[in-house]
Formats: sequence, C-alpha cells, structure tokens
Amino acid sequence: MGLSSKSDIVYLVDMGLAKRVIDPVSGEHIPFKTDKSLTGTASYASIHAHCGEELSRRDDLEAIGYVFIYFLEGSLPWQNLHAFSKSEKYKKIKEKKMQISVETLCRHVPEEFAKYLNYCRNLQFEDKPDYQYLKNLFVNLAKKENIDLHDKRFDWSIKAMTISGYPGFYDFFKNSQHNPLNKYGKFIHVKSFDQKMKETEEEIYAAAQQFRFRPDPKQMMRLLNKEELHRYREPDRIKLEQ
Repeated sequence: MGLSSKSDIVYLVDMGLAKRVIDPVSGEHIPFKTDKSLTGTASYASIHAHCGEELSRRDDLEAIGYVFIYFLEGSLPWQNLHAFSKSEKYKKIKEKKMQISVETLCRHVPEEFAKYLNYCRNLQFEDKPDYQYLKNLFVNLAKKENIDLHDKRFDWSIKAMTISGYPGFYDFFKNSQHNPLNKYGKFIHVKSFDQKMKETEEEIYAAAQQFRFRPDPKQMMRLLNKEELHRYREPDRIKLEQ
C-alpha cells in the first residue's frame, strides 16, 4: 500500500514468471509453441497453459478472471479434486476446466464476469487485448451497483477500525463457549451471565456484522483461526444470531 497521499493505491508487483511477448528491437511477437509444461498455479492457469501452449497476454487475463471468480465465490469447481499424484491432479483440473462453460462458471456472479472470460478465451495468441473495454466492463458494473470506486475505502480499512475498537474481538471468536458453530455453519450466540460481559459481547457481535463474512462452507471451522478471518466477506453465507 502507498503512504500518505497515496495510501489508497495498491501496488502489485510479481515478476517471478514475467517474460517479454514483444521483441523490443524487431517489434515481433514471440512464436507459438506447443511443448511447454504447465506454468503457474493450476487452479488459475488458462486452458492454453494446461494444453502445454506458449503463453501470451490472453492467458494472463484469463487467469485473472479465475481469480475474480474465486474472490466472489470463495472457491472454483476444479479445486479440492482428489488425485494420487500431481500429474493426475493437473489432468483432472484441466478436464474440469474445459468441461464447464463460462456461463455455468459465472451463473452466480454479475454477467460482466462471463463477458470478460468469454472475451479472454476468444483472443488469438498474438492478439493485443482491448484493456479499456475490459476495464469499462467493471467500471460500468460498479456504477450499476452504486459502488464508488474513488471513495478510498477498502474492506481492510473498515475491518482495522472495527478491530481496534474491540480488543477482545479475536478472543471472543475463538472462545467456543461464546461462539460455537452449528452443523450449518451458523453462529449460536451464548450470552454471558455477567451483565457487563453480555453488553460487550453484543457490541462485538454488532461489529462482527460489519465484517461481511463469506466463508467457504467446507472450511467453516477455519473461522476460529484468527489468521484466516481476513479472508471472509459478506453475511449472505453466515448469519450472526442471538
């Protein structure tokens, strides 16, 4: 994150797998090849990557699309597939990824994400993506959903302020006597006998609702690990009950 006047800017740099796709001297695109091993994280890799093809700009964009879906849904259909070896796992992920249509993958998210992925998958190897078109998809979606992209407020900023106001927040959530989870993943609030503690718990519960939890049902119990709390968003998957 930036500092001072740039504290609202997120700087992301990962050059670990970076390579030139355009020769700076000749201006030519790198040649197409089909003898490559899988590059990158299998869950987010493009279909072309799974097929052993040389990667280009289209593949980066497709991979980002899968990351978007993961952020929104909490999981991807090809995650947690059982396999006895890495090669078998990669094969299953590839098959699952190729079987599922974009429309099915994006059925629970705004249509702009399906448009984004369809655009990326239809790009040819040497095509230069229309970045402005892709950016506008989400800028217009934000307007449609009344989301202000320039309010300089991030989820973690709100969470940090909330936590700072309740020093006992993590201990409260880790204490199973106060906060057990039933088999449906819902919080069952057990009030303390002490009136002061009861009032504190109610305040913390109200604060917790601002955190917009959205856990993966298969990993529900990880909520009790404070290192994982920051991953969860939106209260539509978990109800905080009194």
